[in-house]
Amino acid sequence: MSKRNKAPVALALVPARQETTQPAPAATTQPVVVMTDVFGNAYTEADLAPKAPAPKTVVKTAYKEAYKARAAALGRNDKASKRGNGDWLQRELQAETIGKDGKWDLGRFCAICEANGVENPLARWPNRSNGWEGRVRMSGSLVLRGIVGKTAVFRTPDTVTNLAELAEQGNEDAQAFLAKWAN
Repeated sequence: MSKRNKAPVALALVPARQETTQPAPAATTQPVVVMTDVFGNAYTEADLAPKAPAPKTVVKTAYKEAYKARAAALGRNDKASKRGNGDWLQRELQAETIGKDGKWDLGRFCAICEANGVENPLARWPNRSNGWEGRVRMSGSLVLRGIVGKTAVFRTPDTVTNLAELAEQGNEDAQAFLAKWAN
């Protein structure tokens, strides 16, 4: 007995047969079949239409809209304010790492991370594909939220800020931050 070699099957889209014996009803509830392949699979115009490109962000649209609304409520219209949750730490990091030209200073951010005990953030998040700076900023700030929330101390290479003292003095942003992140 010998094995029989099968040639690969080529797929070809052929126009769907149109029935001419009966007129089509005026309003159809099913999509109109445009083409069928050799296996009998039907395709509609929606199936053949080009797909929209996938978004280039991992942040859900609902979060982005909430961030923009919070920034507008605080009277802030700069780009950095529209990209964050608006809590105490986000505003402090913004003040420390956004230069006069409006650009984010990666070196300063890494120095702040290291001052708070995050060793070598660039080695911790080594992915360098598109958007890597944003992932370092987001991941680093999440780790900083945990550290600063638990210790109630925010360190920069130049200063040390005690959030517990700020909260006792009536700073509502510091109080809200500690209520959420101090575990």
